[in-house]
Amino acid sequence: MPKPLIIGFDPGLTGAIAMLDLEGNLAAVSSRKNWPLAEIIGEIGKTGRPLLVSTDKANTPVAVKKLASAFSAKLWAPDCDLGVEEKKKLVDGMEGTERCSQHERDAMAAALAAYKSMASGFSKVEDTLRLLGLEEKGEDIKQLLLTKRAKNLTEAVDMISEKKPEEPERVEIRTTPSGQLRTDDLIRKIRSLQNTVEVQKAYIDRLEQKFKEMEKSRQQMIDERVRQTTEAKKAALRDKELGLREQMISGLRQQLAASEKEKERAQQAIERKAELEQLVAEGRVPMVPVKGWSKEALAEADRFYGLKDRLIWIADFKESNAAPKYCVALGIKGVIGELDEKTAERLRQTGIMAVTGLKPEGAEWWVWAEKKDFEGALRSTERKGFVNWLSGYRQRAESE
Repeated sequence: MPKPLIIGFDPGLTGAIAMLDLEGNLAAVSSRKNWPLAEIIGEIGKTGRPLLVSTDKANTPVAVKKLASAFSAKLWAPDCDLGVEEKKKLVDGMEGTERCSQHERDAMAAALAAYKSMASGFSKVEDTLRLLGLEEKGEDIKQLLLTKRAKNLTEAVDMISEKKPEEPERVEIRTTPSGQLRTDDLIRKIRSLQNTVEVQKAYIDRLEQKFKEMEKSRQQMIDERVRQTTEAKKAALRDKELGLREQMISGLRQQLAASEKEKERAQQAIERKAELEQLVAEGRVPMVPVKGWSKEALAEADRFYGLKDRLIWIADFKESNAAPKYCVALGIKGVIGELDEKTAERLRQTGIMAVTGLKPEGAEWWVWAEKKDFEGALRSTERKGFVNWLSGYRQRAESE
């Protein structure tokens, strides 16, 4: 199936297009002088299928309308022309834009502005799907909403899946005045997750029972077909019914497999909470292990642990412009790892702790450090950052 895209189009003597996926990531960017619309359409078709075509002009150019019409895509235009500074803010910091021409950057700004206008809605969609355990359906649901095939999120969810078992009670994990996680909240959360596992087991039992009934009915249909091979008309009707039952059995198998995965995720969540409670009770500082310093690695850890107000440990640090911004968006409390001073300073300026020179111990789900070791590394990192700032300040003063 073609990849759904958001297109930014800057027409003119030099035409430029920028293609984003529904996560806001840059899929492709290109420009050419005297570029015919037919070739632009062909170039886009190699990457995917546009759901939305955008421009940086309030008065939509004719070429942009024609491009949208060619794909039966929705049009997007700003309320007023995007200014130079506004487009610069949209594009700067996005990976892969360093060598782009001005036309390509204008096309990219149009696409990003369109995506940004829908970002809050997409965020609500992702949050809701995360609660329903339907994260993998995010792209399909966004397509339904963008193309107006579904009026709202509820209708879109109904269109792609059957109703799931009720979601577990949401329990807020609070902290004591000293900053420790409240044990009673953790216990309530664990009990809630245990109850969820029981609900999932009951749901699986119902599916298994229905599956057995359908298998039995299917076998009866087969036996009946063998006994009455001479009744052609009835046999044809039974063939049709048998096919429908095969489809229903296939659907039940898929639901059963999905429920097993949900049960496994719930069990893992219980184990993580129990391990976290033990580390906190022992006075240790728990941290979420993150595979790398990238938006993708942070997003994966957030889906699995939930990173808001958490300390994270970066196992493999490589410089990234997007990662510090994403940490702010996720509400991360602190970052531990072999950070360079530039990254550490950027984090501190946003109110996020940055700690270097600390090698935590590993548990099954979490990594941790003794409180005294963590506090010592934090003081050392802050002292180093101040010394570097003071040295830079003196150098600037001397040069002036």
